[in-house]
Amino acid sequence: ADGPPPPPPPPPGMDGIITTFAIVCAVCGANMGPRTVISMGVASLVADAFSMGMGDYLSEKAEQDFALVEHKRVVSETRSTPEEGKEKLIASYEEKGLSAKDAATIVETMAKYEEVFVDQMMVSELDMMPPDDDDSAASKGVVTFISFMVFGSVPLLAFFIKEKMGLDGSPLMSSTVASGCTMFSLGMIKGNLTSQNMMYAGFVMALQGLFASYVAFLIGYVLDPDGADGAEAVVGKVIEGLVATSKGGEL
Repeated sequence: ADGPPPPPPPPPGMDGIITTFAIVCAVCGANMGPRTVISMGVASLVADAFSMGMGDYLSEKAEQDFALVEHKRVVSETRSTPEEGKEKLIASYEEKGLSAKDAATIVETMAKYEEVFVDQMMVSELDMMPPDDDDSAASKGVVTFISFMVFGSVPLLAFFIKEKMGLDGSPLMSSTVASGCTMFSLGMIKGNLTSQNMMYAGFVMALQGLFASYVAFLIGYVLDPDGADGAEAVVGKVIEGLVATSKGGEL
């Protein structure tokens, strides 16, 4: 196909760690307690990992099935009307800058090898890679599930260990540090794959993930009745102080 190849997707597991850490932040913001944080986090992690893995499997399987159907169609057309296929390929190569003579020579040579010719027809006419017997939709689904589980467990493990060991400090802060470092590492991997500055890519990815997760914390805090009451109490005290100051000034 024309144009540069699409950029690689985010490293596997990035969705897992952000999704799970956002759940941890939201539950902490709602002040539901450590046990609830871990329970909801584990439930969300397993459900999301299964959903992502199954989604990748079904998507890949659908693409493979469609490619097989189109491959059979192109094979049939190539055998029934070979000259029409040759003309399409020659026209495609001429659009890319080849002379009519060179394009015809290349196409006539490829036409001697049906498999090569059909593959080129799929790429040129359908902008689709030919089916590959080595590609496994099930394997892709399993890899997605495992990567989601592994990276998504980081925020929960950090929170669980900190809480159970009874160490000083907030379990949420430990989860934040562990998640931020992991996101930074994944960002550096992405930066390496895309030939970008690895430190910058890691910083951006960590910043995006932490920002999104703490937005969830804020939403959990606002929607929590106790948190809302606490905020109202603080505002009330500030207003009372301003009123008292105003009265004192009048006296």
